[in-house]
Amino acid sequence: YYLLCVWWDKMSENDNESMKPLRELGNNYFKDNLFKEEEKIMKYGKQLAIGRKRNGSIYYLDMREAARIVILGKTRSGKSFLIRAIADRIKKIGYSIVYLTDVKNEAFSSKEPVQEKFRHLLLDNEKPEGMRIVTLRPTFFKQIDRGSIPKANRYYSVNLGAMTKADFMTLMNAESMTQPQQIILEIIFEKMAGKENFSLEDINAVIDEINELNAAQKLAMRFKFRPLATSYFYEKEHEKNIIDMIRNDIAVAINMENFDQFGQGGFLYPEVFVSMVMRMVINARVKKVIPPMLLILDESSRFVPVDKNPCCKRDVMEAVDIYGRYGISMVFGVQEITKIPIQIVKQARFLCIPYSADVGTIRDCLIMSSMVRNIQSSSNDAIYLKKSLKKYEWLILDTINNTKEIVKITCPLSNHVETGD
Repeated sequence: YYLLCVWWDKMSENDNESMKPLRELGNNYFKDNLFKEEEKIMKYGKQLAIGRKRNGSIYYLDMREAARIVILGKTRSGKSFLIRAIADRIKKIGYSIVYLTDVKNEAFSSKEPVQEKFRHLLLDNEKPEGMRIVTLRPTFFKQIDRGSIPKANRYYSVNLGAMTKADFMTLMNAESMTQPQQIILEIIFEKMAGKENFSLEDINAVIDEINELNAAQKLAMRFKFRPLATSYFYEKEHEKNIIDMIRNDIAVAINMENFDQFGQGGFLYPEVFVSMVMRMVINARVKKVIPPMLLILDESSRFVPVDKNPCCKRDVMEAVDIYGRYGISMVFGVQEITKIPIQIVKQARFLCIPYSADVGTIRDCLIMSSMVRNIQSSSNDAIYLKKSLKKYEWLILDTINNTKEIVKITCPLSNHVETGD
């Protein structure tokens, strides 16, 4: 190499102008090719690398077919960390990403690469990278935000014309009403169905037309609808086309932070909103308007509860059962495995359990996913697995291959909000 450099310099000093093009070509070749180390970049595929096993080999989530993934964990267990590690990598293979319930308003930070402090967790040849993402805040949160929209958010309102009867009955919390009142709600919906931008005055007019109601009953029904007028549930100026966003390779996150402040006694705005958005994106995927999709539902026990039947539960369960064949994968983040319907657990390909889970929780997961030899052995199996788990490790159950692996998860490719998990 030394002799070659000396010869090249000597030639550069002594050769005439006719040799100048050759000298420049040679210099560029040496600079750009001969002594430049080839850059290695991770190639992502539907065998999705998300961490390392105890023996040092890479652990893959098999995403060649649409999968249901349940990620278990209480606050600060690393649940959000794992969800985003999966989402960032599946986005690299062309998937649509929809954070249907971003309950901590964390997803907006994905615009930036992951922080330096986490990068030692990346797999070989992985590069930190942000993604194109838009965070949408439902307009009904205005009554909680009090005039200050969260950072990097945009207000968003769904079109009332897309509301189904189930949505309407859930929105009005029909389960808390008497049967005659529920019948009146159905009449009102039938009168309003298909209309966009309808107002409280339109609803009051329909109530006035119901001859079976006396004056006091009509007044009571008007009173029940009054909060809808001041809720900001629908604001035409904030309608947006999220399907176009997804088609333009933008991930979408629905910011549901503080959704629990609406409680269970009044209008069920969050549940109805989730149901309407979910149907919209699923229909777009069924028609192949958008690429294969990953739907993410954090705090899924609120939106798919065991003991209640809001409209979004019916839509989610239908998606779990039917829409896998359309390339729709789903991630369910939940604090307690027994708080979501067992059908979701039984349909799940992967169950991810954090090191912080107790023996009883691990046992429940093994039984509900049919990953035990028999019920009698489940306690001993759970005790053994709990003792095997070290800090920051995850137990991943693959119900198709009937495997149990302990995995050290890699970090997200994008920025992770440290105030979360």
